[in-house]
Amino acid sequence: MPDGICLDEHDFPRVRDLALGILREGVPLDLTGWTEASVVVDRVDLRLDVVSLDAAGLLPLQHMLEDEDSDELSPSSSAYPIRRQAAHLAAEALGRPTAPTLLRSIVGAGPGTTPTGDDMIVGALAGLRALGLRAEWVSMGRRLRPLTSRTTSASRHYLHAAIEGRFGEHVHDLVAAIAGCEPAVSVIERASTWGASSGIDLLTGLTATVAASIQSRPNESAA
Repeated sequence: MPDGICLDEHDFPRVRDLALGILREGVPLDLTGWTEASVVVDRVDLRLDVVSLDAAGLLPLQHMLEDEDSDELSPSSSAYPIRRQAAHLAAEALGRPTAPTLLRSIVGAGPGTTPTGDDMIVGALAGLRALGLRAEWVSMGRRLRPLTSRTTSASRHYLHAAIEGRFGEHVHDLVAAIAGCEPAVSVIERASTWGASSGIDLLTGLTATVAASIQSRPNESAA
């Protein structure tokens, strides 16, 4: 994840046990010392590169994401009203807004530590990056940045990283799966492993943005 530190199989249990012990005693967990430690840690470049995308697998993927009775999507039913705004979010991300105030209204909206609206926005930003639409990505980030105070601290962190072009490994995996024309069921299964609804929410924003861009130039592939 952006700004995360990868622990090996020996270090992770020790850090986990230390954190749980401190929390049980009600003592604040101070991680300020990690700033110095991170200097010697190899940083992974999490910037999302431009990839070749086409419309081959997007239509069935969109249809599955719109199926509210799907077994994979049913646990996150409270996210549906916000997910229905995906097409409007995509239009706004691409500079063709049909609901000019949508971005403001969905930041921090929905269930989860990273709310549905925020996950969809991260997906839309990832779509713009993957398509190579730099101007649209910069414009969306500029409009989004002053709105991030409306959401949780965890979600704010991911939104700021996305504005900078950095995305978690699971986002890179979803983009690669779509670029590789994996079956829609497989892509949705990948997304479903991330959080209670975050993966599906993010995939919804990503798919809607990529599809809207490609549909606006149907005879081309996006690269």
